[in-house]
Amino acid sequence: MTRVEIYGGEEKDLSLGVNWYLNKYLGVKFNGSYVWVGDHCDSFYDKNFFLFQARVQYIF
Repeated sequence: MTRVEIYGGEEKDLSLGVNWYLNKYLGVKFNGSYVWVGDHCDSFYDKNFFLFQARVQYIF
């Protein structure tokens, strides 16, 4: 990218996801990621972090 306002960075992550279907209409999804932040990220992302997500899916 060549725009001055956009600063690129580098990160690496390790993710694990689990899908659990309670019945044929309802599912629950869990995702977890550990993120290693690179040297070129700004000060907002200056430390490694863990991210957890949970979703509910209704199938109709």
